[in-house]
Amino acid sequence: MMVALLLSLTACSSSDEVSVDDGPSEDVAEETPADDPTSDPSATSAATEESGEPSDDQPAAPTPVAEDDPCAPGASDPTTVTVGLQTGRHGMTSGYWIAMADEFGFFDEVNITIDDVAFASATDLLNGLTAGELDVNVMGSAGMISASQGADAIAIAGAVNSSIWEPVSAPEFTTWDDLRGATVGVSNVNGVNAHAFRLMAELAGLDPETELEFVQAGATAEAFLALRGGQIDALPAAPPTNFLAAAEGFTTYGFAPEGTEVPKISALQILTTRAWAEANDVVATCFMRALLRLIEFVEDPANREEVIDVSIPILQGGSSVIEEEFLIQAIELYVDDPVLAPYVWHDLHLPQDSFDNAMEIFIAGGSIEAADAIGYEEYVDHTYLDAAIAAEG
Repeated sequence: MMVALLLSLTACSSSDEVSVDDGPSEDVAEETPADDPTSDPSATSAATEESGEPSDDQPAAPTPVAEDDPCAPGASDPTTVTVGLQTGRHGMTSGYWIAMADEFGFFDEVNITIDDVAFASATDLLNGLTAGELDVNVMGSAGMISASQGADAIAIAGAVNSSIWEPVSAPEFTTWDDLRGATVGVSNVNGVNAHAFRLMAELAGLDPETELEFVQAGATAEAFLALRGGQIDALPAAPPTNFLAAAEGFTTYGFAPEGTEVPKISALQILTTRAWAEANDVVATCFMRALLRLIEFVEDPANREEVIDVSIPILQGGSSVIEEEFLIQAIELYVDDPVLAPYVWHDLHLPQDSFDNAMEIFIAGGSIEAADAIGYEEYVDHTYLDAAIAAEG
């Protein structure tokens, strides 16, 4: 039962990418400004305008009030936004955040009703988006492949902008040097999590091309089963599997070799089409406002107990359970860790270096021809995020 849930929890963050035509198995902007629902001061009293101070006979000028907020409940009929999620609401790095915002009522606050739909693969997500069956996808970086092939796909935010995979190995390996000659199980030998492992191996002084063997072993939960069974020696494990592995006595290596930085790779994006964004600019901005409110709430230590109480049933989901201690470790990692947390949902901008590194992975793996690669400015549009930040103050 534990393994069944782990598959649900980690598939979105550890199954990687591929060409849309070939069927990606992924583990996740607009030039015309969106309506910016910011506020303007109201006029002050005549007495204040003349003297700069309220007179004895005149009450103090009222506090400036905002213009009508297009995101406020009642401003219009609620808008349903259909959101595609590769592993449903229970994915640790993807659907979980959408589910939290929904459970805490932040989408209700911006007059949006969420209809979240689970998909088994990135291919299905991208096909659903480009066919108009989905409005927004929260998924890995395979949208870059789709866009490079001419599809209408843009990233309006970067939810995870660094590697979130911790190398885990069998107990007989205790250092990076020990891993020379090891077999590493990944979801796709040319995928993002495989490349993250290669980068970390290089930082640790190994040559991943000659001193490691990469084999396809499925998503994190499947690869962890293979590790338990001795079919592979190591894998890149996304939370909470890495914490479970450590508790079972497997060796863990941190999110980067000591003294180095966590590899910056775009691993999760909030994706839509330019057509939908242009036709629904206010809705796209309101959607981002809900996520900003969630992030602010989650980052406040005073709300931690409430966040954990709401998170546990979301992450456990279904009929399977995983020990709460591992889920709490994963939540606190993404919220508090000084090295990793800033790149996981907190900022929501997709940095160019993370985009460029993901593009290099796709080109090296053959998913994108270098001549077809879409540029950062063509693909990433922070218009709606920036409008949401301005509106939220």
